[in-house]
Amino acid sequence: MRSEYLAPKILFIDYTAELGGGQLCLADIAVHLRNRCEVFLFESGPFQELLEKGGVVVRVPKRDTATLSVRKKSSWFSYLSSIPVLLSLVVSLARVARRFDLLYANTAKAVMVAVPVALLLRKPLLVHLHDIISPEHFNRLNSWLF
Repeated sequence: MRSEYLAPKILFIDYTAELGGGQLCLADIAVHLRNRCEVFLFESGPFQELLEKGGVVVRVPKRDTATLSVRKKSSWFSYLSSIPVLLSLVVSLARVARRFDLLYANTAKAVMVAVPVALLLRKPLLVHLHDIISPEHFNRLNSWLF
């Protein structure tokens, strides 16, 4: 008797809709897996257009225009001032993520939103960073968080 393998449904998560190396890498993967994945972006833009042109379903939360003000060299104040936006993104992502078997965070900001959702929904989380986590690229706070 042969058992059927059910391919997991994957939700890719990326913070930006701009095109960069990480986004182009994700686009290749998502277009290839378009029949069993969706992409959750924090904002609309050229990356969304590229994905949709490739047949990928893209979800963008309906919310105000505020974005995460956390950067690679951000201080504690940036994290504190971003809490309302972060919570809004976590709630939006959790609503979408329930239908998926695997969450795939493609950037550092995506990880910040995906970790609480993965813990809350008890979903596996794959982290695929395209950054170097070192003092030259991240401050001590950001390096410690990772």
